[in-house]
Order: sequence, then C-alpha cells, then structure tokens
Amino acid sequence: MKREPLVFVGTCDLAGLVRGKGFPAAELPRRLRQGVGLTGSNLMLSPFGPIYDTPFGTEGDLMLVPDPATKVEVEFDDGAAERFYLGDILTTQEQPWECCPRHFLRRALAALNECGKTAGLTVLAAFEQEFVYTGVEDRPGATYALDAYRRQGIFGESYMAALREAGLTPDSFLPEYGARQYEVTIEPSRGLRAADEAVIQREMARAVAHRLGNRAIFAPILDPDGVGNGTLGADLGQYRGAGSRRQHSRVPDLWRRRGLWRRRGATVQRRISRRRRRGEPLPGARRPGLGGGRRHPPRPLAAPDPRAQFLGFERDRARGRRHPPIAALA
Repeated sequence: MKREPLVFVGTCDLAGLVRGKGFPAAELPRRLRQGVGLTGSNLMLSPFGPIYDTPFGTEGDLMLVPDPATKVEVEFDDGAAERFYLGDILTTQEQPWECCPRHFLRRALAALNECGKTAGLTVLAAFEQEFVYTGVEDRPGATYALDAYRRQGIFGESYMAALREAGLTPDSFLPEYGARQYEVTIEPSRGLRAADEAVIQREMARAVAHRLGNRAIFAPILDPDGVGNGTLGADLGQYRGAGSRRQHSRVPDLWRRRGLWRRRGATVQRRISRRRRRGEPLPGARRPGLGGGRRHPPRPLAAPDPRAQFLGFERDRARGRRHPPIAALA
C-alpha cells in the first residue's frame, strides 16, 4: 500500500492538549508561510470533548502557522513517524491573534525582559513531568523502587531516545510516588523554547506509549483518593547575562558569594519554618485527594512556595528539603 508522509501543526490549547491539522509533507514550504485555517472556537474545546460557551462562534478566519524552530520528526520501527510542529495563531493580516497561547507567553517574556533590563535577569526553566504509564501493574510498596523501574520494560529507553531525536536533552527518568507513576525531566532552556519543550516532552511520552500498546496519562489525578500527577512542576531560576552557559554545580558557591541570594533565601526559609511550626499550610498548599500532593498524614503537605520558586528553590513536599535552582549567574 502506498503512503504519503503527513505533517501535523498544532497549538497547545487552554486544556493542555495539542490540537491542529495535518497536511501533506510536500506542501510544507507553503504551509510554513501560510499555515492552515483555524477558527477561534477551536481554542475553547474542553479536555472532555464539548466546546463550552465561546465569544468566537464559528465566524472569523485565523491561521495556524508552524514555527520551524519546533520541528519534531521522530522515526519509529513500526508505524508512521511523529512529524509535527507547534504553531502560532495569526490573523489573516499575519498579525498575532490576541488569544494565541504562545503569544501570551511572548508578551509575558517581553514584559519580564523590560522589567529586568537593568539587572539583566531572565528566566531559565526546566520541567519535571509526572504521568501514569499503563504498561505496568500497580504493585504496592514499589514507590521509587528498582522493581517499578524494571517493570516498565523498554518504555523508558525508547522514551529517552525519542526525546533526544526530537531535539530535547533528557536529564532523568524514574518511578514516582503514585501507582504506576513515573517522572521525566529534561535540561533547562530559556524563554519560549522551555515551554515548547514541555509540550514536546509530553507528546513524546504519549507517542512512545502508543507504539507499545499503552498510554502515558498526564491527567492531574485519576483516582479521587489517589496521588495526582504534577504535570508541569517547574524549577525556575534567575539567570544573569546574555551567555548561554548553564551550570548546576556552581550554584551553591554562587549563593555563598552573592549576598542577594543569601538574604532572600534566608527570608523565605524563615517564613516557611514559622508557618510549619504553627501548623499552617504554605501558600498554594496541596490537599490530599485533590491531586499533585503526596499523602503523608497527619500534616497537610504543601506545594513549593511561589516565592521560593521565584528565587530558585523548590521545597520537597515530603521532607521540606531545599533544592538548588537550575540557574547560573554569568
């Protein structure tokens, strides 16, 4: 049977799903300029299927234009390759549509750069993403265990290879706390690319699991009494200078040398300690059963303090440990 290669262009919508259209690969040069047609209501699809109330209706023409920097082409031994781009939603006048998710982020990054001109600060982001892999059975007591790592078979190795072929740099793959739950992290990137890589990271997990006859599920929680998936737990750090060097090992030394980091870190730690002594939840605390929080009764566990995240700390949800940021000051 003859086959003609197809390419998919999509946008990660407000439900966190990549939606778009496919077209023949032979038309790629034209599609990189003109994109594919879209209506505003496409962005209003819910994760459960229906389109809820939308101000856009079915009127108006938009273009979903592939971004060449997001090209993903990963070959698999069996079946079709993964060929897709993430795209920008433009008007027919080739201007960014005000509700385009990627344009939201571009505007935020531009505002950050404007505010940080004097200090020269931008944000480096790396994402750790938890998901449920259906190719293993739930076995109590296998949390973080070699047993859970072993039973996923070739999924982890195939996933790491797919990430690298897609242009990402894998950092770690591990069994997590929840039933059949795993976590993957990648190396940090800057700006819009960090968000694009988070999307590609999820889609590669789904692609590999699909070819193994299983699913990688990133839903926030599958069982109301279970443990949720932290689908986008970001470690954020401040980055000084225009250089591209990214170093992890120097961060503790930099903390000691930079009084700013030391003072801010100490302030955050004191506030967190006071709240914990009084038994108060931290801002954005996660309650057991609502997803994303691990169950360590009787004390309610908290998500990373937003202030601490901004400074590059991530509070360990189980033991209150502090992790260094993924950042460098150059």
